[in-house]
Amino acid sequence: MNVSQENSTMMHFYFNRIYMPAYDYTTARSHAYKRQQTSCLAKLAFMPGDKVLCIGAGTGKEVVGMFEVEEDMHITGGDSSRNALNRARRNNAGRAPRLDPVLMDAHNLPFKDASFDKVYCRHVMGFLDDDESATCEAMRVLKEGGQFIITYPTGGGARLLLEVGRYVLFKLRRFEVHLAAAEIAAVFGAGLLNIPIAYWVKPKKGFYDAGLLADMLSRSDVTNFRIEPDLSYQDLLAYGTKEERGMKHAT
Repeated sequence: MNVSQENSTMMHFYFNRIYMPAYDYTTARSHAYKRQQTSCLAKLAFMPGDKVLCIGAGTGKEVVGMFEVEEDMHITGGDSSRNALNRARRNNAGRAPRLDPVLMDAHNLPFKDASFDKVYCRHVMGFLDDDESATCEAMRVLKEGGQFIITYPTGGGARLLLEVGRYVLFKLRRFEVHLAAAEIAAVFGAGLLNIPIAYWVKPKKGFYDAGLLADMLSRSDVTNFRIEPDLSYQDLLAYGTKEERGMKHAT
């Protein structure tokens, strides 16, 4: 992350001691988070025996979602926070033999070329010093024929609030007041958690549109990909298959 030196210690303390413990009870419980996670996981055809790399595994909620799709996989969950990885272990305690939490830097992944069948990276790009370098690394460790999905930020967020409002109204109309209240609490808590992040983290690359992202992916040796907008979360979902140099696909 591109953070000034004087704020680095405070930021890491915040992430490890406040953000990560609260994440599972706020952001990870929101309808929009779960809806996008389901959409991202559906882009990958998980198979028994797959070796999967989750870049930015955080507290392990992404890994939980993967195992719910296909139990018979080995997942390497990488993150720059040791405390987050400890939480990931606890959140996946029953799957310990199939989960390998690894402390790592997304710019310099500690794996050999072509080590994984799938690469999953959600809500990491935009917070790194060099998204392009991290994208190249993700492609380097992916096997030829392997699948990937990576999200990139576009900025904004008004549509996310609209999605939240519609979900809450839907639950109220069904008299599921407890679910509506839980959604409001999760989103409100997530908003509070992200205020310090907006102050500390200054993405070098900034935000993307489909054209800029397609150009960057092409420079990163990604040759078979699609780009799909998530209008609510204000993300671009880039997904596809690692192939030999050939036709580029972007929508």
